[in-house]
Amino acid sequence: MKKELDSLSYLQTFPDVHRRFVDVGCLEFVERLQVGHHVGVAEAFAKSYDGRNVVVGSLKFIADEGTIATTRGIPRSGETWFKTTLTKNLEFRSYLKEEFQGIVWKKSIHVSYLKEEWKILFKSIQLYITSEGRYDKLMLYHIKLLDHFSGKQSLNLPYFFHKNLTKICKKIKSMPLSIRNTLCHYGLIKLIIMQELKSRDRTWEHFLFWEGFEISSQQSDEKGKKKKKQTTPSSTPRKRRILPPSPTVVTDP
Repeated sequence: MKKELDSLSYLQTFPDVHRRFVDVGCLEFVERLQVGHHVGVAEAFAKSYDGRNVVVGSLKFIADEGTIATTRGIPRSGETWFKTTLTKNLEFRSYLKEEFQGIVWKKSIHVSYLKEEWKILFKSIQLYITSEGRYDKLMLYHIKLLDHFSGKQSLNLPYFFHKNLTKICKKIKSMPLSIRNTLCHYGLIKLIIMQELKSRDRTWEHFLFWEGFEISSQQSDEKGKKKKKQTTPSSTPRKRRILPPSPTVVTDP
């Protein structure tokens, strides 16, 4: 499943990368991802979203670039660029090891070409930001994101992710059976819906119940009970206790 990492543990392991997320204003979004995700809700969102309108059950609202900026807590500043934008003479060799400096860019390059100090940042971007799952390939848009997080060239991330989410949902509509292999940004989708629910004074739990979605906490409880049942001594055959014979009482004739 292509979902964002909902734990800060990886980012906290690397202080320099953590600082870069702080510098570009992305740490707050990563912290918000702690809410996790919901597969059913995300898929319902993807099937309805057209780049503006969302319909999930009885919940109908508009989600655009501004919505994503508010949800992510990321400023709408920097270059408005997306994957479909023609880019010429993009400088990428400074990120590569010396032995790969002379390569000619084609469609992608292998992540092993990156210098060690950029591999961690690249993986962090994939884990928390793009969540596309292709951890061994470095695409052109990854260079743009590396430029953003390294401070070389600021990118308008709300614009980028609005375009990306729209593109993904459009593909899912044309190829519904590909949804599990195509859909990503699960955490972002949950945050967008939670933000809309908050504006209507509704809770996430009430929304799941009212719209007929599985409640995650119930699923967790059931898994916990099942695991407990498998490990408890009461689930093993009980040995029968042998009682000592009762003393014989002799009475006088």
